[in-house]
Order: sequence, then C-alpha cells, then structure tokens
Amino acid sequence: MASPRQLKVMGTLLAGIGLFVYTSPAAPNSDTLSAAPAASVASEASGLSPAAQTRARQARGNARPSTQKHKDVLDGGTAPRTTKPATTPTTGRPKSLSAAGTRSPGSGSNPSSTSTSPSTPGVPAPPRCSDFRWQQDAQAAYVADLADPYGLDGPPGGFDDDGIACSLLPVDPARPASTPAGARPPAAPKPEGLPETPTLSQLLAPLDNYYGVSTPQAPYDWKDFQIFSAAARKLPSMVEFFQGWDREFPSEQVTETWRRGALPLISWEPRPTVQPVGPDSDNTTEPGYTLASIIDGSHDDYIDRYAVAVRDLGLPVAIRFAHEMNGNWFPWSEERNGNQRGEYVQAWRHVHDRFTTIGATNAIWIWSPNVITARPSVRLAPLYPGDEYVDWMGMVGYYRRIYFDDAGKPKPPTFDNTYSGTLAELRASALKPIVITELGATEVGGNKPAWIRSLFQGLADNPDVIGFVWFDHSVNGNDWRIESSTASTTAFSDSVTHPRYREGKIRPPQTRKLRSPRALS
Repeated sequence: MASPRQLKVMGTLLAGIGLFVYTSPAAPNSDTLSAAPAASVASEASGLSPAAQTRARQARGNARPSTQKHKDVLDGGTAPRTTKPATTPTTGRPKSLSAAGTRSPGSGSNPSSTSTSPSTPGVPAPPRCSDFRWQQDAQAAYVADLADPYGLDGPPGGFDDDGIACSLLPVDPARPASTPAGARPPAAPKPEGLPETPTLSQLLAPLDNYYGVSTPQAPYDWKDFQIFSAAARKLPSMVEFFQGWDREFPSEQVTETWRRGALPLISWEPRPTVQPVGPDSDNTTEPGYTLASIIDGSHDDYIDRYAVAVRDLGLPVAIRFAHEMNGNWFPWSEERNGNQRGEYVQAWRHVHDRFTTIGATNAIWIWSPNVITARPSVRLAPLYPGDEYVDWMGMVGYYRRIYFDDAGKPKPPTFDNTYSGTLAELRASALKPIVITELGATEVGGNKPAWIRSLFQGLADNPDVIGFVWFDHSVNGNDWRIESSTASTTAFSDSVTHPRYREGKIRPPQTRKLRSPRALS
C-alpha cells in the first residue's frame, strides 16, 4: 500500500504529464492537410486564359446560386470540407452522486470534494480519486454510477475493470473494506449514426474535383469497388449506380456510400430495372413509362415515396434522371416509345417539382446528355429543363474506337476529339458546372493509355468540369475497366493521384464499447 508521501509524488508526476499533453501542438486535421492541394490547384488554374477562369468561376458558383457562400477552387477555397456536429463534454457530477457519494468530516471525507468547477461557477467538479481520503468513499461514488465516466475504476468512459475504485487510496479501518462492484460484459454495439458529410453548398461548388466510379455491384457489394480502388491507388469520392422505377430509394446503400466519403450518384431511369437482353430485345419501348405518363401524374405515388425517403434520410444524393435523352436508345427519348417533342422537359420539371414540394432539397439534379457525335442532328438546348431545375450538367462519352477525320486520317486519341464539340454546345445551353457522368476507353487500337493521359490533361484545362465517373465495367465485348491492361492501369493511377481530385476514405468500423485494460493499482 502506498504511503501518503508516495501518493503526493505520484500526483505531482501525473499533473506534469497532463500539462505536457495539454500544451503539445495538435495533430494536423483534414482541413490543414487540404490547404496545400487547394493552393496548388489555384496556381495551376492561374495559367488559364482570363476568359476560361471567369467562366469556370461563374459556372461553379451557378449550380444553385443561393447556396454558394465560399470561395471556389480557382481562388484556393476557404470553406471547411465537412460539417461536424457540436459536442459538449460531460462536466457535471452524476445526479446519484449527491446521495451515495456525499462525504462528511465525521466519515473521513476530504473537504476539497465540495470544490466547484473553475470554468463553470456553482457546478460541482467531476469526482477524482484525489477528492477522497478513504477508498470506501471513492467506491460509494463509483457504485452510484457504474458507467464510470470519470475513470474512478480505470480510464474514463464507461468501463468496469476489477470493480474496485481508486485502489491506491487507504482503506478506512473503522469500516468494512470495499467489495468488487462486479464487472459487466461489453455492451452491445450501438447503432451507427448517420455519417458526416460536406454541406450541400460545399458539394455543389466543390473546392476540388470529384473522382468517381461505377462498378457492377457497388453500393450493394463492395468487392469490385475495392479492386478498382486498389488499381487506382486512390479511393473514389463519388459512386454511381443505376436504378429503375420499380425500386424504392436505397437509403441503406446511400448511407454506406457516404461512410466511404463518397457522394452517391443515382442514375434514375424511368423504366423497370430488369430489362430483356439479346438480339431480339427492344430497349427503346416501355409502354407503361412514357413521358406523357410521367407528365399526367400516373407515377406520382412512386415519385412522392422516393422524394419523401430522400428528404427523410437527409443525406445529400445526386440524381441523374433520364440520362442520354438526346439519343434514340432509351424509352424516354422523344423519338421513341410514343413520346412527343417537348415532353422531355415537361417530364423533368414535373419530377423535380414533386421533390421541391415535398422538401427533398438535398437532391443534386444532373442533366446528362450523350456526346453529340452519336446524334449530331439533335440539339441540346431544346432538351434543357432550365437553370431552376438543373444543378449540374452532365455528359456521357467513351473512347470507343479509332476515329477518322474527313481526309480519312486517324484522329489522335485526345480529350478534345472526344468532348470538345459537346462541351461547346453544353456551354451554349447554360452556365453550370459540368460532370462527365460516364466515361471509359477501349483497348482496341492500342490507344487507351494515351487517351487516359489526355483525359486528365483535358480535365485540368477545363475547370468548369468539376468531376468524372469512370465506368469500370466490361460490357458486350468492350472492356472499359482501368484494369484492362497494366499500361492503362498505370496511366490512370499516375494521373488520378493529383490532389485536384477529391479522395474518399476507408469505411470506419462500427464502434463497440469494449472493456478497458486492467487499471494499474
């Protein structure tokens, strides 16, 4: 048993350690670490023409203008990346302590136990072992609240070690010695709360660009996502997946995506999810899902349920509704399925208005045509729903084969040859941030690594393009994956590591309430 002198020396040493910890510099946080990348992106952007910088600045701030309250990537960015709920540490004494832990001079209590918190006048300070003269009094305070948030029986935070509190204190010989309170088994894991996310304002006008992926299974299974991330050597900050109108809002999958620090992007297709495949199937006809049936309210019950679920979950989610509308290969094309010219915009506005009325304002709306090279006669402007109905413009475009110019010569595998014409028409339609919502490249012809390198150079040269989603699938004989060859994997991973591309995070494990190591006594 330690003598009073030994206890005094130990208390002095512990106080010194506490002072050292309190005054040591804090570890860098995510905001500190992100300052340098934001500055580097800003310095690179300064090499662009003034007109390009001005347009990019205006486009990034025009997603949903009323929400923009911070500097954009071209200015270096100053807003924090995430919102963190305010937390207030427990500083008051447990309510039951006033009865079970009250000491009087006659029972050998320490008069200092009645001290109050210096920072909060009148509020009793949390109990410490130094507050007690006798171990039995410390034991009474511990038994009064076995959650033990103050560490009377080991480290603070809800532990039971050996059930004896402040075992270094002397035992009052006039009273029976304390008996163990009885250690409890670990509590069941608490349900995980919703993950922290950036604010809607930060998402709409990001400080750095989105780096996204679509894999065959994510977010329902994460194995292929992990394979892609390992090949890319960087975790994506956006995950896209496809869903038809025979499926309800996937709250669990959206939440799981955010646990990985990635914005969920739902390609929401107004048709059943399961489609027939094969040479005789028709992917352009779905009589129950015409544009007119959307406009006349036939699907309002489903749309409203979906919107309510989006609103009630409360997490931001991007919705790419009825993509590639300028093509003729989906049933929402104005050229197919009995649809009429002008109905696409009406259908879009009807769906958007249902969300707004219900209050699902945490949805980010992406209008995403296909590159115009597939259907050059179809103009984009008549299909644009309007600035009030669109947050981001999207674009779908793949490097599918070697292309030839009018003289029959092969065109270089470049970003400009794939996207420049569509970018010009998008910019003529609206001043909005742009996301390439589907892209990939074929290995046929041997140009895939060169095209990938040109892609990233083109993204850097067009700062109103705020992100991309790589379509990491192998479909109908086309292997779009970055893993299709070592050269393609290397070209992609070497480029995406640049700090201009926002990175996701490792999914945190579910927290469990574990017993502490045995306290020193």
